[in-house]
Amino acid sequence: GNLRYDIGFLRYEVSAAYELPPLVIGCFVAAGAVLMLLSLIVLAIFKHKSTQAEREYKRIQLQMDTLENSVRSECKQAFAELQTDMTDLNNDLQTTGIPTLDHRAYIIKVFFPGLPDNGSPISLDYKLSNGHPYNSEESMAHFEQLIYNRSFLLVFIETLEYQKSFTIRDKVNVASLLMIILMEKMDYAFDILRELLIKLIQKYVASKHPQLLLRRTESVVEKLLTNW
Repeated sequence: GNLRYDIGFLRYEVSAAYELPPLVIGCFVAAGAVLMLLSLIVLAIFKHKSTQAEREYKRIQLQMDTLENSVRSECKQAFAELQTDMTDLNNDLQTTGIPTLDHRAYIIKVFFPGLPDNGSPISLDYKLSNGHPYNSEESMAHFEQLIYNRSFLLVFIETLEYQKSFTIRDKVNVASLLMIILMEKMDYAFDILRELLIKLIQKYVASKHPQLLLRRTESVVEKLLTNW
């Protein structure tokens, strides 16, 4: 237990702190520079867009002000012209009176638009039948009685629709003439119109193009509905 040996000095090596390689540091610096450059570019673009938008807003505002002034001037001028026209109209009314149409002329212009007064079906003269005179008033009275027969009128319209020579103008004339005849019995006219519309709807529902209902106005019932 009394032995003693001298083994010398012990030296402990402490590991040095971890250091980044110069290449990695250079990459970080370059990335930071690129990021800063991109930020500056984005800020410059944003500034340019903002300036451009503000300039465009001022231009539009100037155009709106100019348009408003132009509309204001035109309205003032139109109002002045309207006052002048109203003054002239009042003078004309005081001189000649209110222009009105008699019932016959009004019916012709409403139900037969675009036709001259002497060219509408109710203005034609039906005095001859195959070169022979006939009593038109008596014939029309009998036909009017048939018109007020519900079954006859429905079959009559349906038969006309099946005629290939029955043109659009003929349909317009028939619908207008029927509405003129039935003006004094609008409840009966409504029943006929409803019955015809039901048949027309059923016809289009069964067809390939039901969406065309009431778009073409190619039937007597559609013309009747327009006149209604």
